[in-house]
Amino acid sequence: MQESDSESAIITIIVFSLIVIGVGVFLSFFILNLIREPVGGVPAELAKIVQAVS
Repeated sequence: MQESDSESAIITIIVFSLIVIGVGVFLSFFILNLIREPVGGVPAELAKIVQAVS
């Protein structure tokens, strides 16, 4: 019984970790798009803004 409980726990942790990683990737792209839209989405413009701020 202990082996099956351990295997079940490991599978649960792996599945949960994959879900969290997937949500993190989705949120990072979502936030990136939120930042890009008001600026115009052009990397050169973003670089100019960052250079001006720094």
